[in-house]
Amino acid sequence: MAALKPKRPEPMRNNDLFDRTTASPPAFLNASHLFWYLLVAAAILCSLVCLPQASAQISTVVFSDDFSASTIDTNKYQPDAPFFEGGLGDIHAVAGNGVMQFVGTTTQQWWSGSTLRVVPTFTASEGANVAVSIDRVAEAGVGTASRIALWILDETRTKYVLFADVRGEGNWHYNRKIGEAGDSPTGSGPNIAAFDGAAFDDGGLQRMKIVADGKTVKLYLDDQLGEEVKFPFSTVIFEFGSYARANNDTADTTWDNLKVETIRKSTVVFSDDFASNTIDPAKYQPDAPFFEGGLGDIHAVAGNGVMQFVGTTTQQWWSGATLGLCPPLRLRTKPWWQCPLTASPRPAWGRLRAARCGYSTRRRPNTSSSPMCAAKATGITTGRSEKLAIRPRAAVRILPPSTGRPSTTADCIA
Repeated sequence: MAALKPKRPEPMRNNDLFDRTTASPPAFLNASHLFWYLLVAAAILCSLVCLPQASAQISTVVFSDDFSASTIDTNKYQPDAPFFEGGLGDIHAVAGNGVMQFVGTTTQQWWSGSTLRVVPTFTASEGANVAVSIDRVAEAGVGTASRIALWILDETRTKYVLFADVRGEGNWHYNRKIGEAGDSPTGSGPNIAAFDGAAFDDGGLQRMKIVADGKTVKLYLDDQLGEEVKFPFSTVIFEFGSYARANNDTADTTWDNLKVETIRKSTVVFSDDFASNTIDPAKYQPDAPFFEGGLGDIHAVAGNGVMQFVGTTTQQWWSGATLGLCPPLRLRTKPWWQCPLTASPRPAWGRLRAARCGYSTRRRPNTSSSPMCAAKATGITTGRSEKLAIRPRAAVRILPPSTGRPSTTADCIA
C-alpha cells in the first residue's frame, strides 16, 4: 500500500478543541466528523502494523568482578559443586594474579568438581532478559577428560543448564535437567555444532555467555549464538567452575571478567550517522531557539560523516544555530483521541511529527488557567507529557496536564 503523505497543518480557528477531560469523541460529532475519526483510527492501526522498526537493547550491569582481589569475597561467592556424576576429589578455587583459577584432582570417579556460586539471585523475563558472561582464559586439565562449567540453575538448584567445553569428549556441549523429555543431565551432553572447529577448540580465550528470558536460555561464544535451550524459570542462579572425569584426572581452568547484566528491549525511532553530505529537510529544519538575542552567521554544514556547526557572532550576545528534528513517529495502543504525547500529529494521516512549542499566556475561555501552545509542524519536542486535542481537518493544540508538572512519560510514542 502506498505511503500517505501528510499535508501542511491548517491554522488554528477559534481555539476549537476538545475538553481535556473528554475520554471519548464528543457527542456533537456529525456523520462527516465521525468518518474522519474512523479514518484516523484506521491509519494509526496501519502504522502500528505496517511500518518497520529497528530494535535496540538497553543493558544494565548488576554484578561484575575482574578478580583483581587476591582473596575470594564470601559476600559475592559461596563454594559449591552442583551434583553431576558424584565423583570425589580436591578441586577448588584459587584467587590471584587477576584471575580465578580452579585446580585439583579427581580421586574417586566420575566427574568430581568445584564451583563458585554467585550469591545474588536474578530474575529473567521476556521484557528484561538476564545475561551472565565470563572469559574462559584457559583450559589445561590433564587425563582422560576435563570440563569447564558455566551453570544456570533455578532457585531450588535442582534444575539446570550446564554450558561446558569438555576436553577429551568433543569440546563444546551442554547438559540440561528440567524434568522434561530431552533432558541430558549427565554425560557429554548434546554437541553444539556451531562451536565445532579449531577456532573454538583450542582451550584458549573465549567469552562465554548465557542469556535467559524466563522461557529459554541462549548459549554464546564470542557473541556468536550456538544453541537455544528450553529453561522455563524466572528466578535464576549462576555458578562457574571446573570438573575432572576419572581417577587421577586433573582440573585446571582459568576464568576472568565475570559480568551479570539485565537487557531490556527498546525501539529506535530516529537515527542518523551523518553519512550524507547534505541536510535532509525531511529530517531536520534549521532553527535557532532564542537565547540572548545575538546575531551572526553560525550554521550547520554536513560532510565527512559528521554534522558541523561553524560561524561567527556579529552582534552579541550568544548568536547560534541548531537543527530541529522532525521525524514521523508512531502511536502505541491508547485511546487515539486522548493520548499522552510530546508531539503534534496531523490527525487525518494517523502519523506524528515532532513539535516545538512556544508557551504563551493565552487561555481558552471557560477552562482552567493552564497555558496552551500551538504545535508547529517542525522542530523538537517539548519534553512534557501532554494531552492531544484533535479536530478533524484542522491543526492541533497541545494541552499541558492540569498539574503543569514536567513528566518523563510518553506512553504513546513508540
